[in-house]
Amino acid sequence: MDLNDYIMPAVAILVAVAFGYGVFAFGSGLLGMHGSETTAVNQEGVLLSALAKQAAYATYTYDYSEDDNGLTTSQHIVETPSFTIVRSSNIFFNKTVYSNASGDVLCIRYGQQEACSSTYNESDFITSAETSKGLLLSRNAKANLNKVNKSIALGAIRFIGQPAKTEANGTPCTQISYVRDYSNLTLDDLNNLGIPANSAEALLVSNFTYSACIGNQSDFLEFGFTYLFSGKPMETKVEVLRNGWGNANTGEFAYPALVNASETRRIFLDALTARNSVLACSENETTKDACIRAFAVENSLPDICLLAGTQKDKCILTLAPAKVRSDLCVKVDNSSLRDDCWTEMAGRTNDGAFCANVTDAQKKAYCLGLGSQNATMCGKDSDCTAAGCSGQLCVPLAQKGVITTCEYLPQYACLKYSSCGCDAGSCAWAQTANYTECLERIISGMNSSFGNESNLANGTNSTPAAQ
Repeated sequence: MDLNDYIMPAVAILVAVAFGYGVFAFGSGLLGMHGSETTAVNQEGVLLSALAKQAAYATYTYDYSEDDNGLTTSQHIVETPSFTIVRSSNIFFNKTVYSNASGDVLCIRYGQQEACSSTYNESDFITSAETSKGLLLSRNAKANLNKVNKSIALGAIRFIGQPAKTEANGTPCTQISYVRDYSNLTLDDLNNLGIPANSAEALLVSNFTYSACIGNQSDFLEFGFTYLFSGKPMETKVEVLRNGWGNANTGEFAYPALVNASETRRIFLDALTARNSVLACSENETTKDACIRAFAVENSLPDICLLAGTQKDKCILTLAPAKVRSDLCVKVDNSSLRDDCWTEMAGRTNDGAFCANVTDAQKKAYCLGLGSQNATMCGKDSDCTAAGCSGQLCVPLAQKGVITTCEYLPQYACLKYSSCGCDAGSCAWAQTANYTECLERIISGMNSSFGNESNLANGTNSTPAAQ
């Protein structure tokens, strides 16, 4: 199966943003009248004035926040005459596309994995790279302004109603609305617009309804559009955070050493699979939260817990301590579970500093003992014992009654391959080959291994034993 068979479903939304933002990210303003008041009295004039502003700038920095059907993505754009950077960050992955005269480099970070590859001669990545660059459509800003003019003339952009004076975040702006639809264009029309008939833009941009609030100095302040995707209504909203006209940090054009494109491709597909899996969970409102939590835990992706709704707290409690993600403990809403998260964090890191966040007095006392380096001191294996609700902790005998959360983590199943003993003066689980291999299998998200290990842990062999 061609890679595009995997990419196209997830890219559809990106393309919508990309080519919707072909109208959005051109910037904003009157041609040659930077900082002046917009004088256009109709929607077409307001839009074209906004597009013209970017065409007048060769260098700028753009930041905006995008809410795509509940998924928030931060976008950062740097444009200069010699290079372009488009960086997209959300809970699934961080993606950066670097472009200059030599071609494109795509960097993907998903979970703990990160890779960068040249996409110049990699056709599999062209869709991804061009989609990201499509957020700009600014390398040929004047040509793109001409493209929008042609689209209006061909009826591919149709304005709705009349412009309205309103505000966006307290700033006066003009609200405009229009529809963008390529479905009725002929091949000659598409060719005239410079759009290949078999391109994602031509195939996916149909009946998208846009709404934009353009400030008095022709800066886009808010932007949004609605569309149908696989028959389902979708919506994207954008809030512009910064228009840095004339400013760009050249030091940002730097990326790690390049690897083989297959590695970047693999990580990219893993990230898309994660997103598609969560979207699939969301199709059933009754089971959605439990489904997302299960996916996050089985694939060891703590950030996805934030989408788990009613299961969010327990999901974070399962993964945050294991990943030492203290930033997630603060996002646990239930105060008791939040205390448990800090206690687990202290126990896993032997760092009592985490205990300062525990509010319950009894739990804080246990946490301080659990997170104390001195409390882990031992002289021989018999000075140590397994403790905790799931027998997951290896502590001195004096702490054998320590109370922890009873939330079961999949990796606890691996403890049967280890033993609690004294290691260099501290109580710790023995890092046997079987134990570390088991942890790697579970953390890598191998569901079959996860299921098998969990079943064993619930059976007669659940007591940790040395191997």
